[in-house]
Amino acid sequence: MFPQGNGRVRLYTCEANEQARRWAGPAGARRFIEAFAQLRTIPGEKRLDKLTPAGPCATFSGEQTWCDTPYVEGAVLVGDAGGYDDPVDGQGLSLAMSDVRQLSEVLVASDDWTPAALRPHGERRAERLRRTRRVSRTFARLMTSLSEARRARRARYYEASRQGREDVKAALGAISIGPDGLPAEAFTDELHEALLV
Repeated sequence: MFPQGNGRVRLYTCEANEQARRWAGPAGARRFIEAFAQLRTIPGEKRLDKLTPAGPCATFSGEQTWCDTPYVEGAVLVGDAGGYDDPVDGQGLSLAMSDVRQLSEVLVASDDWTPAALRPHGERRAERLRRTRRVSRTFARLMTSLSEARRARRARYYEASRQGREDVKAALGAISIGPDGLPAEAFTDELHEALLV
């Protein structure tokens, strides 16, 4: 929930892609508010069930997409145009800005803007997106399911986090410091799958 001022609040929830139409239609926003008000994490005194919808619900897909070679002769794709990650961990703008910064460095450093000269940029970008996809898959599996088994897994994760375990810090650290700020070991399937047991 994000307060917007003047008695308004913006609500977000994560749903599985196959539920994209869950809040569609004329009554969709009201159903969304009613479902949101039922969440156990929302204090009862917030009285979310008394909210008046300001408009229809928008749904953003949660898939991941990318291209292995985001450049050709005369064009380079940056940001979402070259691929994007599941928005569950909020990395879209950071990835786009990293693209701009790193591509700018390549373009300023040389007059050679051929696909061969852009290959290092493409390789760095591909690795950055691979790392981000790994983290967002883990984050989504930890945080966006309400089954009892998933609640227990989240509780184990939070307890390990409170204990300051380095593997836990490393696995989801890219959300706060970026995928380029951690060693390759922080993005292995083995590390991430161990958190999801």
